[in-house]
Amino acid sequence: MENIAKKNNSFKCINTEVFNSIELKFYILNDCAYKIEWHSKMTGATAVFATFNNDEYVVTRNWSQSKNLENFDLIFSDNKAAFKHFLLNVDVIKVDPYVINRAKKCTTDFFTEREGLDEITNPKFFYSRLQSSIGMRVNIYDQSTKDNLIAKGYLLQLIGGKAQVQISERLDLRARKPIQIFPTKQVALV
Repeated sequence: MENIAKKNNSFKCINTEVFNSIELKFYILNDCAYKIEWHSKMTGATAVFATFNNDEYVVTRNWSQSKNLENFDLIFSDNKAAFKHFLLNVDVIKVDPYVINRAKKCTTDFFTEREGLDEITNPKFFYSRLQSSIGMRVNIYDQSTKDNLIAKGYLLQLIGGKAQVQISERLDLRARKPIQIFPTKQVALV
């Protein structure tokens, strides 16, 4: 991990784009190594997509210090799966959907160029109903009974059709792990 941190500091910022409260920074280290930072001025959170060798892709989420939430790193071997996860977990709180799509298009253009993929001329970006809830308080309901509130917590990230939640209050939840994954249909914004 220390080696990655040293390499991470060697990246050179080649471009910065601002879309209202979203700041995008694009970095390169060499022909195969690059990273994209998506920073929300509104929340202070940053999502990072990086690769050092085009065989391993890392998606990182760093929360604002005041949030007191767990940061995470996920490692992928597939570039498209990693990039899709990155776009699904960037901070979009209180940002116009048109602005979000422009920012996502900008990051997608950089990604396709660096990966040597064909340009996506008219992308359709997937938007989860919970994406604007990342980092916010959520309620978790029982799988079988939507009326039975089983826990409260903070939404950390979306993983496919599931939501990773840092539990803050257990009501009827049996599992004692502080961070758990639930189907998104069980999670609702408070």
